[in-house]
Amino acid sequence: IAALFGLIVFVSTVAGVYPSLILSRITSVNLFRGAFHITGKSKMSRMLIVLQFAISIFLLILTTFIYKQHIFMIRKNLGYDASHVVLMPLDNLASSKEQFLAAFKERMIPHSSIHSVTAAEFTLNEFWASTVPHPLGEEGRMLLDYNNVGYNFIKTLGISMLEGKDFSTDFPGDKVNAVIVNEAFVHRFNIQSPLGTTFSEIFEKGYKSESIIIGVMRDMHYQSLHQPIRPAFVSLASESAFNYVFIKIGGENIRETLAIIEKEFKGIAPDIPFNFSFLDEQLAEQYDLEQRWSAMVSYASTLAILIACSGLFGLTLLVVTRRTKEIGIRKVLGASIPRIARLMNGDFIWLIAISNLFAWPAAYFVIKAVMKNYSYSINVNPLIFILSSLAALIISTVTVNLLAVKAARANPVDSLRYE
Repeated sequence: IAALFGLIVFVSTVAGVYPSLILSRITSVNLFRGAFHITGKSKMSRMLIVLQFAISIFLLILTTFIYKQHIFMIRKNLGYDASHVVLMPLDNLASSKEQFLAAFKERMIPHSSIHSVTAAEFTLNEFWASTVPHPLGEEGRMLLDYNNVGYNFIKTLGISMLEGKDFSTDFPGDKVNAVIVNEAFVHRFNIQSPLGTTFSEIFEKGYKSESIIIGVMRDMHYQSLHQPIRPAFVSLASESAFNYVFIKIGGENIRETLAIIEKEFKGIAPDIPFNFSFLDEQLAEQYDLEQRWSAMVSYASTLAILIACSGLFGLTLLVVTRRTKEIGIRKVLGASIPRIARLMNGDFIWLIAISNLFAWPAAYFVIKAVMKNYSYSINVNPLIFILSSLAALIISTVTVNLLAVKAARANPVDSLRYE
């Protein structure tokens, strides 16, 4: 609050100092003689216009980039299908997860709107990072992501399999030592023939040495796009280890389907609160920061444009006032209103051009710095710079024309009498 109050005082003081200094230099005699004229030729005025529009163009470019980056992140193919997946936590079922999951899955089978049910220890953006021994032939330890999941995990999330098979109840051994790895895992450890490879052939000191790869799934962004896809694997576990249930439902009659899930949930655990969320909404929360930044920069851009337009409007008013007689003479000599408007615009177009010389490099370096925070980002499209500058040019042209057209339409007799 103190900083905001100080800013108000500072801006008010500075805003009043400049006109006060100008007016204090004028003597009363000069005022009565008419020796004081508003010329509109001040270099300071033009420098301020350039600065204001440079800031406006800079913010327009930044706003467009952040918006497009945000859209890119929420629409990018993540390698799985998070739509219509209900995520239900099992926090309050610590002592009876196995019984609950068995009964819940059985109750879900008869409902056609329930496509698939599975469970996992962690939700997608919580893949657990484990420190593992270094791979054979390397030194040090490394981080490896994994998740303990139930049957139908791959199916429920629509993850594509590149090689091998999914976990199946037809193969009891899957629950003992089978793992499914991602592409990044295969590339990181340079595995030529993944299927049938055991972890004892990859890691020193027997880390999960009995685990055997039965499948390779396509890389998926289980973390936000700020992070690169790391080597990861999933393995089967008992129901007591699970903390979340994933329910794939149909896209129609969602409200009725949620009512069915709640009814069946309460039929098994009547004293436990029914909590749920949609997986795609939970994943979108990872990008709340980008959404807030987009909104903040948008507001700042709007404010900067309004300030720039007000400065341009004031400078244009000064120029029009100074050239009132000239406009009247031009009209008498046959100049049209569009021609006079173009003449007035010409004085300001070069100011916008100079603004671009400051705004473009600054925006480019800021965007490049912001992009370092993302492992996956959009390309720096020159069209963003061009359109932002074009928008500023259009805004300035409209602002100038408001006064230029009004002055051009005035009665030339009145203009010629102006003193």
